[in-house]
Amino acid sequence: MPRPLSDKEWERYEAQALQRQHWMMDDLIAIRKRRQITQQVVDEMAGWQPGATARLEDYREPTWDPYMSTIRMYALCVGALIEHTVYVPIENRNQEIT
Repeated sequence: MPRPLSDKEWERYEAQALQRQHWMMDDLIAIRKRRQITQQVVDEMAGWQPGATARLEDYREPTWDPYMSTIRMYALCVGALIEHTVYVPIENRNQEIT
């Protein structure tokens, strides 16, 4: 079975997805700061080890790859919700989806 994406498309979509995840984290961090919730408070509310929120917010670290459940917990701790959208890019919509 052929891959639905070329290597070039794969790299482009992966980069776009990572950029969107970074934007999401920017938004969540801004919400935390606007609400004056400290990283320590998020750690305590989430039941995380001290410093876990600081590591999560350091998303430009090359090894940064949190679980979505971790980001979802962070969002809840700052009073936000996350919505997920799944779509097939226009240039690939002519391919059969099974």
